[in-house]
Amino acid sequence: MTKRSITIVAVVFLAVIIMFSAKVIISRGKDVPKNIKELTLEEQYSRISNSVKPSIIIFSYDADCCENTKKFFNEYNSNAKKLMKDYENKFETLFINTGIIESDKGNKVLERITKDNEVSKLPSILVRDSKGKKIKVFEGTFDDKEIRKVLDGVMKQ
Repeated sequence: MTKRSITIVAVVFLAVIIMFSAKVIISRGKDVPKNIKELTLEEQYSRISNSVKPSIIIFSYDADCCENTKKFFNEYNSNAKKLMKDYENKFETLFINTGIIESDKGNKVLERITKDNEVSKLPSILVRDSKGKKIKVFEGTFDDKEIRKVLDGVMKQ
């Protein structure tokens, strides 16, 4: 065999190894669980319900609407998301944007969640213990100190 033939065989062999390695790496990525934001509402709620952590579920609206309503929800959502971020390591958190649920299935899931947890107004913040039992629902605007007091109490349980 000439040097040229050996070089060609080596290059082909190397290319096959690289392709095989790439295939293995790509297939491993498929086994990784979905990002929480890619899950359906039902999957997200199920994940939270099966967790051993307590949970914060925010029911709000984040879509186009009239100016005053939009201003209210922007401020509310900003405060609620800050609360979620502050407690994200101690609580499971879920922000349900009712403004983007379009499917009948999504609406039925939302209806079931609100009925099961006695949430009747928008916006609301639902606080549940580690067993999924409702601790408190904060309807409408919320007092940051009051809700943090409740959340801190749940963490001590």
